[in-house]
Amino acid sequence: RTATASDVVPAGQPGGRYNLFLARMFQSDIQSSDHCEGILAAMRLVEQGDLEMTDFGGNCCSITIRLSGVQVDYDVFDWYSLPDGRFTFDEFKTALEGWNRFLKMPKSVDSVVEIELAGSSPA
Repeated sequence: RTATASDVVPAGQPGGRYNLFLARMFQSDIQSSDHCEGILAAMRLVEQGDLEMTDFGGNCCSITIRLSGVQVDYDVFDWYSLPDGRFTFDEFKTALEGWNRFLKMPKSVDSVVEIELAGSSPA
């Protein structure tokens, strides 16, 4: 049986796969604005057709980016190519841009960034 986000994220918890495969991955693997901007620059090359694909590894995850979609894999759990870890190119880019905006904000408990992704509540 293939694991899904519902195996890890408690029922009723907002965000589901977005929380598990994006928010948690951003926190563990993409911890600086410079790192975000490097990935966004590589995404622009994919978007322009200069690269067919690019990939990045982090503390616990690996990301494969193609124009056809982005796959987030949890290396530490041996979770590879799971459907819950697949996002559209635009969906991932929007989430990463939001994370980058958050990282650039003043460090405060009042700092908040909300973005809307297709098929989700604000994340």
